Amino acid sequence: GMSPMRIVQVVLFFGTPFVVLLGAGLISLEALGKEWTATRDVLVGSVARFPDLYVLVALGAPHAFYFYVWTRSNAFYRIARPYGEPYKVMANVAGAMKVVQGVVLLYWLMAVTGTTLEGLVGSIAGAGYANPLRTTLAVQMVLGGQILNVAVYHAIGEAGVYYGCRLKQRIPWVTGFPFDIVPHAQYCGATMSISGAVLLLASVGAIARAGVVNVATFMAGCYAFSSGVEQFL
Repeated sequence: GMSPMRIVQVVLFFGTPFVVLLGAGLISLEALGKEWTATRDVLVGSVARFPDLYVLVALGAPHAFYFYVWTRSNAFYRIARPYGEPYKVMANVAGAMKVVQGVVLLYWLMAVTGTTLEGLVGSIAGAGYANPLRTTLAVQMVLGGQILNVAVYHAIGEAGVYYGCRLKQRIPWVTGFPFDIVPHAQYCGATMSISGAVLLLASVGAIARAGVVNVATFMAGCYAFSSGVEQFL
């Protein structure tokens, strides 16, 4: 579990911005209460619809690839070795898949809002400005998630992140930050960032109605699946 100092750090990270906003008079407790209720209603309403199948395929494909590499590492090693270090090949393939994910999600967001990229950015920015509680929490979750991701790379390197332990690399066993906060820190960090992004995106009515919460739920499920594979297989 987390040490008392880590708990204090997490509380300060998430609590300080709200204390500052309240102290500066930029938001009030009454406004926070109303916005919290509105946020809850938006998220619940978004669950009513699932996104298009192509979105789910793009989001799930990397995890199918991770599953293959983890459970068939010797076969992947033989396939990838002619093209360089297998963990680097995995990193390149995973990176390409993430680019495809980004393009697909962007296309889907523009399609459901019926607008251009510029219009989409304007809608998100306007909704974020109108909902300070939601926006502050969203930014914290995205930032916190990315801190965990970067810390994982720093702790175990690219080889550790991309299954070097299965691909004949020597990977250090790390018990300090960020693994002293949560297990599977990279996947938890990714889920945090996704949840924060969805919290902000759901402020735009058309995106919420298109089922963006279910996108986040599906992605979180994929990361939970990959965590389970690494933990138990």
